[in-house]
Formats: sequence, structure tokens, C-alpha cells
Amino acid sequence: MKPTRANARDLRAERTRKILEGISNGHLGKVECRADYGQLTGGLGYSDIGRADPSDARYWVSDYLGYSDYSGSQVERANVATFLERFGDDYVIELHGGHGTFALAIHLRASAEVWECLEGLENYPCLDDEALSNLETEAEDEAWKDSVESDFRKDLGGHFDIDLDEVPAEPLYTLFLALAERANEYWYHETGGDCGIRLERLVQVAERSEVRALPGSIELPSIDDPEACLARILATAVDWHDSYTPERKAEQWAFLAEDMRQLALWVEHEGTFPDPRRLPALV
Repeated sequence: MKPTRANARDLRAERTRKILEGISNGHLGKVECRADYGQLTGGLGYSDIGRADPSDARYWVSDYLGYSDYSGSQVERANVATFLERFGDDYVIELHGGHGTFALAIHLRASAEVWECLEGLENYPCLDDEALSNLETEAEDEAWKDSVESDFRKDLGGHFDIDLDEVPAEPLYTLFLALAERANEYWYHETGGDCGIRLERLVQVAERSEVRALPGSIELPSIDDPEACLARILATAVDWHDSYTPERKAEQWAFLAEDMRQLALWVEHEGTFPDPRRLPALV
């Protein structure tokens, strides 16, 4: 019996189902732009690949092999790079679209190794852990240079009233890594390829002494009224009594030492001295 068109479609559908046995995360497609049909190397627009049923399909577009500015993580980006390196010449088309869309369409003529690889992604969605790790590290380094370093300087310095603008990048980054480990805080990676880290957690575990020890750091005075600060110092000296308990003496000395330290910082920072004529009366 001569095969009918319906029988041919059924055979194609059955063949497609066998090829994709064990593979489900993605969709079947066909080339809508017929002028580009058969272009099995090079790129097509993402819109050129339309969804198809098993009897009319030519390509498989895997969910694990595509991303955009608003979808897919570093996992999909690493998968695409690894897949192209392994099977780029095996009936694979690169698809491009708006908003940074990039995906791969695999022709149903691709080799058995390709389909074994795709089936493996159904069980573990990353083709190469080392490639993923390298890509994540690159993204973290880029984020540090783009914005995280400047945010870290501002947040850490602001917390301790220490100017970190002149601190070299290398010691600042060394402290950043140490604080991240101390806070048990690590980079997170988001959909679209962005990454970040919760700097507030790092600032919370930092100590003034290690921030002040950074080369180029300048501690800023936290007093707004130097004359009032000087008046407190003088008042503490005038009001001192030997009858104070040891605890009271220790408390007074602590207040006096901090006021003196802050006043010295103010003088160093401003390059001048408080005006004695503006001192509050010592009552």
C-alpha cells in the first residue's frame, strides 16, 4: 500500500517521540521563516522558530539552553557555552531575540550523543560545574568592580565615621572577603545573570580597629559641637572627686578619654581649634 500523507505525518511524529523519550523541559519548533530553512549553522531570530507538534517539528529548544536579560541564571549561561563547545557543529542553531535573548535550537537530525546530553539535563540541570563556577566568579568580579566596591566603602566607612576614599582596592577587598567569611555571607546569583551580596551583614560583624587599620583610612570626628565637647572635658576635671567609687572613676575616665579623642580628631580634620569665647559656662 502506498503511504498516505497522514501515515507519513504519523511516522514523523513517532520518530520524534522516540528521539525525545526522557526529555520534556523545552518545546518542539519549526522554522517559520522558510528562507532560512536548512541554515544549520549561524543564527536565526528567536521568532523564526515557531512551536510545532511532533508530526511537523524540526527542532528541539531546551529550557536548559537559553537565557535573556530577564530569564535564566548563570546555570543556563554556562550550559549554553559548554553545549556549543561540545556540539556546536552538530545541527545546532543559535537563536537571538530582544532583551538579550539567546537560545539554542537542536535539529532532530542531531547525533545520539546530543540527545543523551539533553536527557542528562533532565536529571541534573548543569552540564559542567566547573564552567558554572568560573562564570559565577567572573560575574562576582564584575559586580565588585561595577558597584559593590564603592557601596562597601560607603557603608563600612559610614558605619564607623571613617573616610575610606583613599584606601587601596586590594586591602579593602581582603577585608571584604574576611568579613564575608566571618558573617557566613556569600554572593547570591539572580535570574538574568545579576549577582549581589548583603553588605549590611558584613558591616555588622566588622570591628573599628580593623577598619581603622586600613592604609589610607581617615577617622572622622563624630562631634558636631567642638566647644561643647571641650566644655565637657573641663567640667569633668573641675567636678572630679576622690570620693568617687572605682566604678564611677572608670566611667568618668572612659567619657573623658572618648571626648578627648574626638576633639583631637576634630582638630586634625578641621585644622583649627575650638573658640574659647564660645565655651558654655561651667556650672
